[in-house]
Amino acid sequence: MTTIVLNHSREDAKVIIKASMEKSDSIDKYTDEGQRILGQQEASLTGGNGARLMVDISEAQKQTNQVEIEVTAEKEVSVDIATSPEDIKSEFLSLINELREREIAELVEEMNQAVESKEVSNSAEFSDAQSTLAKRFLIVFTSIMGFSIVAGILMMIVITIIVFLFFGLVFI
Repeated sequence: MTTIVLNHSREDAKVIIKASMEKSDSIDKYTDEGQRILGQQEASLTGGNGARLMVDISEAQKQTNQVEIEVTAEKEVSVDIATSPEDIKSEFLSLINELREREIAELVEEMNQAVESKEVSNSAEFSDAQSTLAKRFLIVFTSIMGFSIVAGILMMIVITIIVFLFFGLVFI
């Protein structure tokens, strides 16, 4: 968990966090749950099972224009060795540090001009890592079955050729 302080109001801090989520290459979707903004890296068919980035926005403000946020990242599937939540968190923190000095109106304008936002209404719209695992299993299973069928057909052709040559030579 990493704690940082943004010298902005709570609403402006949310704009900076959302702009960072939008600019992040690692985050595919995110949602604002009030006190927490949750981002998700979706599972891929060829890579890891994805990760979640949680940004908790402190309710208690020490000063009017100062908000403390806690950033954590975790794997969707704990035994996944292909996903690195620390890389996702590091990229996000770099973006936060880059955007925290920019004008909020400028960030809002950039987000409004985006063709398609990554923001979804709730975390139920996040993809399910289990369905991706099922897709991977289906792909591997059909590949093995396809290979087995092709290998079986090739074996039948080779056996037919061998039998034809053997019996062809015997009867000559």
